[in-house]
Amino acid sequence: MQFCVDLFAKHKVIGGNFLEGTMGMFERATGGVRQFEERITANDLFEIGMAGRPKGPNGDSGTVMTPIGIFIGEGAKNPEGGWAFLKYTVSADALPEVAATGQGRFTANKHLEPLTLFPYEDPEVYKRMAAEGRPVPQLLKQGDFNTEWRATWDAMVEGSLTVAEGMAKTQEQVQGWINEGGCLR
Repeated sequence: MQFCVDLFAKHKVIGGNFLEGTMGMFERATGGVRQFEERITANDLFEIGMAGRPKGPNGDSGTVMTPIGIFIGEGAKNPEGGWAFLKYTVSADALPEVAATGQGRFTANKHLEPLTLFPYEDPEVYKRMAAEGRPVPQLLKQGDFNTEWRATWDAMVEGSLTVAEGMAKTQEQVQGWINEGGCLR
């Protein structure tokens, strides 16, 4: 976090606009490469390079790998078709299609190399980021949260709990679940 703040406040290289020449660095998810290609390299504005985040005081680069979930509900009309599609999305055959959307740099299939499409992309940076990345803690106790939140909401609506009391109760419950080893997002 300090790195991002310093880029803006101390070094003044982030927070402007690339196209107007008022920004020298941009931290972006891999989906942003499409915009770079369409707006910057297409107009030959400047040369693009890339780097992973620097390591912080504890030796961690702070790269977070956020899992993206696709869920097949019990009411799905074609769960086998959904499962076949999900398996396809992590296959080598799908990687070029996924990469065209700006993704595919961190593959869900650990047997596949990152696919890059543009000359300024460095697959070694993606590999290093994936190796150093830490997963966002997975959702924990979602069913319990839903049940408890519904009861808390109903109590606030009927007036037996104030909003402040309801929020405090929810915060305490969520903190308990986080302490058990997961997160709610």
